Amino acid sequence: MFKAIIISLPHRADDAIRKNADLQGRLSLINIQPWQLNELEGIARLGFEKLAISIDETLIERIAVESLTSPQLMQYICLSICTLLDADEKEVKEIPETILETAFKFTTMNFEYRDVVKVLKDGPYTRGRERKQYQLAEGHVDLYNLIIQAIAIAPH
Repeated sequence: MFKAIIISLPHRADDAIRKNADLQGRLSLINIQPWQLNELEGIARLGFEKLAISIDETLIERIAVESLTSPQLMQYICLSICTLLDADEKEVKEIPETILETAFKFTTMNFEYRDVVKVLKDGPYTRGRERKQYQLAEGHVDLYNLIIQAIAIAPH
């Protein structure tokens, strides 16, 4: 008997069954809830405490909000703050508020967006139907390419 664990995002939960009908009725779905703000804040509190670096609660809250329920992003932003402050080489006593915007930008600049853009551009499966096309000065594009172009014009 072969046992396997399949992990997928909620919007792709039925992909395995669609690709292999023999799995019908053999899967148990377990929903994992996104992290709450207080859980994300705990990452910064514990991490900076272990480093003996003081950080204001309002900064912790702001970093948690920017992390968008992702513990990995929360850790990455905290790492960016330490990297920018050169915490390995210098003695850092406190996190200045002025470092946050730079840390957020630093984090996003070091993130690989190619796969994210590809998924957005491809959109969901069409199931054999053609997508509605929109006329632009550069030619025709579908809704998902239109979204990518809109984000490129005015990124968040």
